[in-house]
Amino acid sequence: MDGKLLALLIVVVVFSFAYMERRQKNQLAMKKQQQAGVDNETAAIIKDLKKRVETLERIATDRGARLSDEIDAL
Repeated sequence: MDGKLLALLIVVVVFSFAYMERRQKNQLAMKKQQQAGVDNETAAIIKDLKKRVETLERIATDRGARLSDEIDAL
């Protein structure tokens, strides 16, 4: 092999590895963004469910509701 061909081969190999590394980093960044979106969505769902549970607890422990149930039972 002459020197020019060897130098060209080295350059091609280096650029190939650099391209693959950049591609993997971009894929990892995209996965992290998707995961962050899922985490935000999950947090919003949990917040909504907590509000619903608080409302149900308030209804279940409301004295007026119990008194109304007792009156209806009579």
